[in-house]
Amino acid sequence: MLNVKRINKNESYLAICENIKLYCMAEYGHDYDENEEIFDKDLICPIAFTNLGEDDQFDIQVSLDLKNNRLIKTLSCSEDYYTECVDYNNWEDIVEMTECIDFEDMISVKIDVDEFWEEISKNQ
Repeated sequence: MLNVKRINKNESYLAICENIKLYCMAEYGHDYDENEEIFDKDLICPIAFTNLGEDDQFDIQVSLDLKNNRLIKTLSCSEDYYTECVDYNNWEDIVEMTECIDFEDMISVKIDVDEFWEEISKNQ
């Protein structure tokens, strides 16, 4: 039974990598070598980055963390930040999510960016 799980996990890992590579090629025009690793040693891979807010005062970085089965969205401005996580049950669920990555979905957060800016501005 352990071998089946390991094979499934390896297959899932390869599918996740392939899906992210296809997304990055379509979204950013990034070309990958066939065997190029996209996850770092901690199994984290950046997926999206942009600026948000009326004056682009926020950076948003979206990363996929395979060790913890989660998508991490970090909205930051100077020393202030907001982190939102989307947890997945397993790598098979992550394969499904990565099959249809949408940039706008990746960079959307539950909080209102302008309200967050007002809150930060009050505290400075």
